[in-house]
Amino acid sequence: MPAPEITGGPSRGSTGRGGVLDERSFAVAGSGRSTRLSGALVRVAGLIRQPSKPSAGRTQDRGLFVGDDDVRQFGIRIHDRWTAMWNGDLDLAERIMAPEFTLRYAQPGTEAFDDARTPRQLADIIAAWRRSRPGLRFEAEGSPVVDLRSAAGGAPIGLVARPYRAAYPDAEGRPVARSGTDTLRVTDGLISEVWSVSSGVGGRTFYR
Repeated sequence: MPAPEITGGPSRGSTGRGGVLDERSFAVAGSGRSTRLSGALVRVAGLIRQPSKPSAGRTQDRGLFVGDDDVRQFGIRIHDRWTAMWNGDLDLAERIMAPEFTLRYAQPGTEAFDDARTPRQLADIIAAWRRSRPGLRFEAEGSPVVDLRSAAGGAPIGLVARPYRAAYPDAEGRPVARSGTDTLRVTDGLISEVWSVSSGVGGRTFYR
């Protein structure tokens, strides 16, 4: 994200794309041990579901489970929250983004994102972007590609990619839609790098 068709984004330098739990032990799938989870890693616990009882292939420690299904669901949820952030839920920036990250946008008019390095800077740029593009709405499409694993410390690391659809009204109020794909690098359970491409001016949608 952002929307491919609308050009003339905020200029360089302009301002504007789980719940918190107490420190606890985090069970590492298949390791037979648990490690301490604190600081930024605590924030990811709200993204990992907690089934009522353990099943094959999972380890259990204080009610928190991590297995293949859990890691995949984590990837889907963090991408959904990335999309929700772009739709205006700016508080999510502090919850899903790493303290310092890199954004790589291929589409024209996105130079302002090159300088965004912190959650606050990104939230401010998104706010400005949305003010200049009333009616803009993103939604995930297609099947997500989740390539995550649990690191030694317990938090997911790897890549998550999924197509998206951007819809907005043109100057005459007619609906316009374009598609793109966002790929997120997850480090210690937080987004640390993003690659974003879109169909661009005059482009189309993936699904019609």
